[in-house]
Amino acid sequence: MRIVQISVISLLCFSNLVILREDDVEFTIHLEPKNRRQPVSKFGNTFNDDVFKNINGQLHTYPAINVNLNNIQEIDYTGLMYFGSQQSRNEIIFDTGSGWLTVTQKSCSNCNDTKYDPSESSTSVMVYSDTKTLNYGSASLDGQILADDVCIDPLNQFCAKNFTFLGITKQEGFDDADGILGLSPDIPQNGPSFIQKLREANFIDFKIVSFFIGYSTHQSKVQFGGYENAYIKAGDQSKGYGLHWYKLKSQTWWQIEIEDATYGTQTYYQKDTDMAIIDTGTTLIVVPFDEFRELSKLWMKSEPEIHCNSQICYSVGSCSHISKKLKVLKFKFDDKYYYNIQPSDYLINGIEFGVPGLCVIGIQGGIAASYFNFYIMGNVFLKQYYSVYDFENKRVGLAIHPYSNGVIDVQKNMWVLPIIVIAIVVVGLAIGFYLWRRRVNQRREEEKRHEQYYSQLGNNLADGIYENPNQQLNTYSGNDIYNWHNISDNQLNSAQPQQNPTTNDKYQNNNA
Repeated sequence: MRIVQISVISLLCFSNLVILREDDVEFTIHLEPKNRRQPVSKFGNTFNDDVFKNINGQLHTYPAINVNLNNIQEIDYTGLMYFGSQQSRNEIIFDTGSGWLTVTQKSCSNCNDTKYDPSESSTSVMVYSDTKTLNYGSASLDGQILADDVCIDPLNQFCAKNFTFLGITKQEGFDDADGILGLSPDIPQNGPSFIQKLREANFIDFKIVSFFIGYSTHQSKVQFGGYENAYIKAGDQSKGYGLHWYKLKSQTWWQIEIEDATYGTQTYYQKDTDMAIIDTGTTLIVVPFDEFRELSKLWMKSEPEIHCNSQICYSVGSCSHISKKLKVLKFKFDDKYYYNIQPSDYLINGIEFGVPGLCVIGIQGGIAASYFNFYIMGNVFLKQYYSVYDFENKRVGLAIHPYSNGVIDVQKNMWVLPIIVIAIVVVGLAIGFYLWRRRVNQRREEEKRHEQYYSQLGNNLADGIYENPNQQLNTYSGNDIYNWHNISDNQLNSAQPQQNPTTNDKYQNNNA
C-alpha cells in the first residue's frame, strides 16, 4: 500500500491545491479537471527571458513539473517514473545525452531488479517484438519496443499516454538504475519525445527541461516546462552571473561550441576539438585522448604521486591531500566566460567506484570523444552549474547556482593590447612617412635651386662671352661653382659675371 503525506497547510491555504510528497518526489495536484491548464509546481517559475514575455512585456508564472532526484554518492542521479496500469515504480536516469526511454521488464535475463511487467498492465501494447539494441558509452541494452502509459507522478496526473519505449530484456554495463529517460533534442532519429507528449497534453507551456544537480546537502531536481530563478545565482551578468545561453551546433545532441580549456593558466585544448555535449547521463567529464595525455602530464607534474593510464588518472590516499596540489580546470564556450571546476570538485573518492583507498580524477579520455573530437560535460561539471535545455529555441543555458563552488571568469579584452600596438605602429609609420616626404620635398627644393643657379650662371656666362670675346671662362670663381649650396636666394637672383675692369674700360674707350 502506498503511503502519501498530504500537507494540511496546503489544503487550508489553497482550496484547489494539494501538495503531495512520496519518497523523493514532490509535486502539486489540482483538484480540477485535467484539461484545465493551471500551475502545477509548488514553486511558481518567473522567467526572465524575452521569449517568455507576453505582449505587454509582463513576466508570467507558467506551469512546470518538478521531480526530485536521488543523489547516488554524488556521481549519479535518478528519479521515479511510473509505468503501466499497475503503476510500476522505477528508478530512472534523466539523461540529456540520449533519446529513448528504456526500462527493465520482468523478462530481462540478467537485470538486477525488475519491476515493470507488461503482461500485468492493461494498457501495454507490443509494438515490435524483435530485439532492438541501444548502445551507450558504457552500456548496451537489448529489448522489445513497447507502448504504455508512463507517468512522472504516482497519481497518474502527468502521464504520456501510449508512449513508446524499449522494454529491456538483456543488459551489459547497466545495473545502477531501472532505466533511462532520454531528453536529447526532439528530432525523429532520437526516438519518441517525452517532453513533446507533455506539451501535447497541455501539462506544460514550454518544451524546456532544467536540472539542478547538487551535493547531498541540497535536494537535486529536474523540472519539466521551465526553469527557476532561485537556482540562478544573482549578480552582474557582465561579471559572469545570471543565465548564459548557447546556441546548438548540432540538432542531434545538446552540443555547443567550445573554444578553450585550461589547467591553471596552461592551455591543453587542441583546435581540432570544437564541440561540447552537455550530458546529465554521464558521470565524468570526457575528453579526447590527445588532450587527456596533455592533462595527465600536467597533473603528474603538479603531483608525482598521481598515476595515469590512457583513460584515467588516480592517486593512492585521500582526495583532500591531492586537491591542495592541483589547479583549477576552466572551460570556455563560444563567449567570453570561463567556467571553473575546483580540484576538490573534480576529485572523486574511489570508494564510489568500488576501489576504496584511491582518489580518482573525474576527467577521463574517451573513445567516442576522440573519434568525434568533442568534450562530454557530465555531472562533475553540472554539479557546479544549473543547466536549462530549450527544445523550441535549440539552445542550452548555464548558470552558477547558489550552492555551487563554481566560478565564472570573464575573459579579459585581449584585443586591447594588439590594438594599442597597431596604433603605435600606425602612428610611427605616419610620422616616418611625414619625415620622409619632408626630406624628399627639401631635396627637390634644393635641386630646383641648383637648376636655377646653373641656368642663371649659364645665361650670364653666355652673355658675357658674347659681349666680350676676350672674356675668360674662369671669370667666375671656382668657389661659385663648387660651393653652390652656400648661395642664398638673393645671390642666386642677382648673380652677375665678374668682369675684368681693364678689359671693360678698354672696351668702353674703344666704343667711345
